[in-house]
Amino acid sequence: MIEIPKTMRAAVTVAWNEVRVMEVPVPALRPGEVLCRVRACGICGTDLKIMAGVFADSKKWPRELPFIQGHEWSGEVVALGPGVTQEDIKIGDRVVGESHMFCGTCRMCQEGNYHMCDRAGGEKAYEKGFYLYGHDAPGAFAEYVARPLSLLYRVPESLSWEEAAIGNQAAVALHLADRGDIKAGYKVVVLGPGHLGLLSLQIAKAMGATTVIVTGRDDQRLALARELGADYTVDIREDAPERRILELTGGGADVVLECAGTPEAVCTALEVARKGGKVVLGGLTGGKQVAIDPDKLVLKELDVRGSHARVNSQTRALEMIAKGLINARKLVSFTFPLEEINKAYNTFKDRNNRAIRVIVQP
Repeated sequence: MIEIPKTMRAAVTVAWNEVRVMEVPVPALRPGEVLCRVRACGICGTDLKIMAGVFADSKKWPRELPFIQGHEWSGEVVALGPGVTQEDIKIGDRVVGESHMFCGTCRMCQEGNYHMCDRAGGEKAYEKGFYLYGHDAPGAFAEYVARPLSLLYRVPESLSWEEAAIGNQAAVALHLADRGDIKAGYKVVVLGPGHLGLLSLQIAKAMGATTVIVTGRDDQRLALARELGADYTVDIREDAPERRILELTGGGADVVLECAGTPEAVCTALEVARKGGKVVLGGLTGGKQVAIDPDKLVLKELDVRGSHARVNSQTRALEMIAKGLINARKLVSFTFPLEEINKAYNTFKDRNNRAIRVIVQP
């Protein structure tokens, strides 16, 4: 048996833009829950916004301070709660955790679309059974987390803790590509060379796309895109980037994966998709409105889809990393111990570092 301490170290957001590492109680296990020791947890842009209080009024992320953030994590099982047995999961198993806790009873959940649970974002969603770990429920910038068994996925032994943590966002990228229904021989454009875009590029190649073009404005990230398999990169700072994409695709892409989250990227996506092509929007504009020409949608018969979070894609994403179809190591820019959480945040915020993912190791 592993001896579990009564307290643990955790990075606690005590005020907006103020995080302290302090001693807090180890989470008590409720029925159906599992205690995991966190080995790696990534920092993403949403973490910075949560820390700054951007979502405090609109989404209630977090519901109150102090609060422990962190939602892209990997770790090992160290204790089983009431009702969980070794037949369900074993002490020592390596796992990653889904961040969405869904109600399981609404129409969306019953149809298998738990990532769009009807309780999400609603009045008192937390009390009705939907919440997000690291957003409005305690996260993984801590030595231990308690999670429902239903939200845990086993990690292949060949993966490092850091690669497994990247697997969280890889599942989001895989759902995005699934929404595009990419087929062998397709020409795919990925707008935005950030974490999501660089994962989507690799997944598109693994799905059989023969030409993948990545666009962006950062020379180092575009170079990394080429290293990860992009056939072409297009710098959007150049003159007429849309014309260049149309030339490279021979008239337009079969699928465009929008990963930039800007109004400009949405307009570009509609412009560079071929007639009868698919456009999948995976970035959030932060409420910014987009002016589009609806005639373009009609005359080109474009299929425009959104892609939110992930659903039934986590295990497949981890297996793709294990098989080398996704190079997760290249996306880990920096690692820091938990005690240096503020340095980790600042490193991720500093655009001069061009960090794709910063990993904290509790």
